[in-house]
Amino acid sequence: MKKAWQVNITGPGDWNFNKDNFIGIEIKSDEYLNFEYYEDAIEFIDSINSTNKYCDNCLSAHYLITEFNTYPEKILNSGEINIPYNFLSEEVIMHNNEQTELENKDKEIPYYELSEGEEFLEVDKNRFE
Repeated sequence: MKKAWQVNITGPGDWNFNKDNFIGIEIKSDEYLNFEYYEDAIEFIDSINSTNKYCDNCLSAHYLITEFNTYPEKILNSGEINIPYNFLSEEVIMHNNEQTELENKDKEIPYYELSEGEEFLEVDKNRFE
């Protein structure tokens, strides 16, 4: 197979997709998502992209379609896609769930219990604006 067009899909936690990460869909590429024809690369992206931007059971990812082995890299198409879970392997779904948990933990307000003799200091927030 002549590898002329490369599709790079990056999901949460910088997950880089390959052909094995997709199930139940025919992909006309090698294992690294290198396509012989540009039209096949576009067809693949269109086939896995949900048109519902608010899809609850979708993974949000970014994609690039580049000309294979070019320097500097020639980007032909790029964007954001929503991939329904029914096209994704269990490994990808588990990784996405772990990343979501980590993101939610980052949003939590930390709880700190004062030790005896410690006290919170009030900071004038206006001084830092």
